[in-house]
Amino acid sequence: MVMVAPLVETEPLKLHLLTHAAICRLENKSNANSDTASVKEVVDSAMKQLSKHAEIPSTSKEIIRTLGRDECANPARSSYGDVGKAVWARCKAEADIHDFSVFLSKTTHETAFKKVAEATKKKMLQQFRDNILATIVVDESGRKELLNLEKATHVLCKKYVKGGSGGASHQFRFAMIRRFMREFECEEEGPVLKRRKIGNGGRQPQDEAFWGRFDKYLKEKMDAFGINLKDDKWKEYLAETVQADWQRFGQPNNSLLPALPFVSNNAITAVRVPLQDIHDASNSGGSGNGSAAGELPIEQQSDYDHF
Repeated sequence: MVMVAPLVETEPLKLHLLTHAAICRLENKSNANSDTASVKEVVDSAMKQLSKHAEIPSTSKEIIRTLGRDECANPARSSYGDVGKAVWARCKAEADIHDFSVFLSKTTHETAFKKVAEATKKKMLQQFRDNILATIVVDESGRKELLNLEKATHVLCKKYVKGGSGGASHQFRFAMIRRFMREFECEEEGPVLKRRKIGNGGRQPQDEAFWGRFDKYLKEKMDAFGINLKDDKWKEYLAETVQADWQRFGQPNNSLLPALPFVSNNAITAVRVPLQDIHDASNSGGSGNGSAAGELPIEQQSDYDHF
């Protein structure tokens, strides 16, 4: 309530009040429009962000991780840098099997799926490396159980291979990786191997990461021996690699996986016998069971069809 003093003209006051009220209404209207515009911009921006985002169900993520593990353990892999691409390719190829089609039909969901598939690569490869390394090195406590090639392959296949089973080709690939680790990633500490300490806070540049180095190592072998693993150079290298692994970590008893196409009835030695000589010797003058010490007889060449 406003009290007006006596003898004061009210008309100018009324005019002033009306003018002030009009100004207030204009300011309120202007502020309201401004606030409305700001809110609209925020809402529009939020809606655009939501339209670009797609939440991948946890069940689908687990399937993608399963595909990632399977691709890591693929014994025919020529480059581990391509694991992410391989997982994404399988997501598309097996979309109907895994009920991915409904998601891949939308661009936003497809983009999200691709990111998850490619992001799976780094984590899976790191775990894969650590799990393989753990089969040949002693931990800090010294209580780590080392695994021979057969047992290591069985354990790794159960964890990484879709279906959980492995074969000769898996043993050959794990033998190669274990050899690479022994020669380049580990240090001899008495009778055991321990992981080699690296500088830079335990980190390495991306181009010097473990799988990048192994890819380079694998490419060098392919350049030297060719791409056909049935060639004699590959056979000799694999026989030597497996023999060294058995000598270091123990021979298989062939109870977990089918026997490799190498037969040894005598203690494994460091002697390296060319596969062709071994093959000829095992096929001449009786059965392969009568081989001389230091020889690593090999079964019929058809056994290499496992490659």
